[in-house]
Amino acid sequence: MPYINDLIFNDGTVIHRWSSYESLADLHQMCNLRGISVRDLVNVRSTRRKAELMVERIMLNIIFGQEAELRHLPSGQPYVTTSDAYISITHTVGMVCIAVNEHHRVGVDVENLNNRVLNVRTKFLSEREQRLIDPENVQYNLVAWTAKEALYKVIDKPGMNFRDDLQISNPNYTEDRMLTLTAHYGSDRTFISKSAFFHGMIVTLAYEVDNEEDQNAI
Repeated sequence: MPYINDLIFNDGTVIHRWSSYESLADLHQMCNLRGISVRDLVNVRSTRRKAELMVERIMLNIIFGQEAELRHLPSGQPYVTTSDAYISITHTVGMVCIAVNEHHRVGVDVENLNNRVLNVRTKFLSEREQRLIDPENVQYNLVAWTAKEALYKVIDKPGMNFRDDLQISNPNYTEDRMLTLTAHYGSDRTFISKSAFFHGMIVTLAYEVDNEEDQNAI
């Protein structure tokens, strides 16, 4: 079964993961068995993108039930028609993740572990962050990259400067064995990101915290 163990975070978020290596024919059959329509995907030319969209629909069907449909706000934020839960969706080669939280907005990003991130770190790290994060540490740079991707989804602010408006701290391992960092947007908004590693991939969750007490409880 491609649907693998969920990741559960102490803020209440559950990240559902699908290891996606099925053929389009197999995914189409899964959709048919669950009564999921894919007729609107006929014009999607990319095989990978079509597979991702099918997996999304199957996962939402499993998580929220047969009547669940994915919609997007004008900003692009996803939501499910049958639930008030906050969701965030991300893909990389071989993996689709859907983060679900019943109480607050979340962002999620998943990437394969590779050292290419070291070649582009100056594009997403501010000068302060470049001094802070070891330029040869692949894990820490990927944590920073995925954290900013996930934070961008949470904040959802048009025109936000990805490199300089999102200021992050150096990642550190916490008691839950995840690499955790604090991020700031503007002078009054604080966020936490948590990164877990599995099967040669990194998945990062981001969410906003209200006060110092919330941060100490992380």
